[in-house]
Amino acid sequence: MAQIAVKITGIARGIQGATFTWSQQIKPLVDFGGGNLQTSFLSDPGTFLYSLVVFGPPGDAWTLLVTDGTTVHNHAGHMSPAGFDTTGDTAFTVVNPVVNP
Repeated sequence: MAQIAVKITGIARGIQGATFTWSQQIKPLVDFGGGNLQTSFLSDPGTFLYSLVVFGPPGDAWTLLVTDGTTVHNHAGHMSPAGFDTTGDTAFTVVNPVVNP
C-alpha cells in the first residue's frame, strides 16, 4: 500500500468549493483555512483515475498536488467566468513504496 497525499490551494469556498475523486470515489477533504484543502489515503499499486472540480469567484487561481511519495502530479488553473474549473480525468500510477530492510 502507498500513502496518497492531496493538497489543494486557492479555494475561496472551503470544502464546499472542491470535489476530489479517486477511482470514482469522492475523498473527504479537510479545510486548513486560507483556501487550503488536503486529504490522504492508502492505495494499492496500479493505475487509477482522479479528478478535481473546483468552484469559486471567476478568475481565482488554484493549484493541486497529488503524490504517492514517488510520483508527483501538479496542476494549476483559474476559475472560468462561470466560476468553476476541473482537471478532467487524470491517470496516476501508484508504485509499491520503497521499504528499507
